[in-house]
Amino acid sequence: MKSEEKENGKRSIDTKKNRKAIKVGLFGLSALIVFYLGANFLMGNQVFGYNKTLYAIFDNAKGLPTGTGVFVNGFKIGKVVKIELTDEVPARVKATLNIYEEINIPSDSRFELGAKDILGGLVINLKLGTSTKMAEDEDNMTAVLIPAVTDGLDGIKDQLGSIMSSIDTVALELKDILHSENGPSSLKNIFTNLESTTAELNLLLNQNRSKFGKIVTNLDEFALTLKTEAPKLKAIIDNFDKISSDIAKEDLAQVILNANQTITELQQVIEKINKGEGDLGKLVNDKELYKNLANSTDNLNKLLIDIKENPERYIQVSVFGKKKK
Repeated sequence: MKSEEKENGKRSIDTKKNRKAIKVGLFGLSALIVFYLGANFLMGNQVFGYNKTLYAIFDNAKGLPTGTGVFVNGFKIGKVVKIELTDEVPARVKATLNIYEEINIPSDSRFELGAKDILGGLVINLKLGTSTKMAEDEDNMTAVLIPAVTDGLDGIKDQLGSIMSSIDTVALELKDILHSENGPSSLKNIFTNLESTTAELNLLLNQNRSKFGKIVTNLDEFALTLKTEAPKLKAIIDNFDKISSDIAKEDLAQVILNANQTITELQQVIEKINKGEGDLGKLVNDKELYKNLANSTDNLNKLLIDIKENPERYIQVSVFGKKKK
């Protein structure tokens, strides 16, 4: 009896342990299932139902984030679940798309990455092709980047800011004028003068319309003449170029050489004069000789004056045999 009771007790203990092990195993399996379902839910993958994976290869993904929706005609059919670079050189961007709506996608379809709206944000639109062959799971699809309306405005952003600042300044000045005591009347006078000036200008144009027409006609004829005579003008210009080239190569060079030689010889003569060499050098540098020449010239002048005033002293003239002393 005692041995049977011990065996029954052992059996009951083993049964309890097995039940606990089964419960732990079931709990662990449930946790794994929940974890798997939760991870796929967070990644946007559907565990139950239709699910297809396609790859879109972009040259430039423009900062495409995961979770970006994929649309067909405005209807969402999937989302981006992963973004990575390809092994190509240069590398491109590979976006993994999870398509959870059951839809036939021709193999020549393409994904277009563009702006969601003018305020920003990105979206992928699927443009369906016409091929009879359908895309299979994990196929690589053609993908392009569609430029946004605001692309290219970064270069003129500073200029637009400056223009807006100027407009704001003008608006403030105009506001001050309007709020001043004589502002409205001054603006009224300005517009009146502008209207009068415009009327006078229109009258002048109407009165001289025929003259303006003749001016335009003459300008057209002049332009036509220039076009007709262009070959001759080109030949004349070429001749001038040739003449100037010949002068530069021959005559002008010889003239410059002669001028340099003349200047050198003139410098040598001036040096000799300064040193007192030659008659001209002695005349320039010998003060006594200069004084003697000056005195001789003065005495000669006095002699000539005396001869002119008293010719009888130097010339004797006899008339009928008489002599005058």
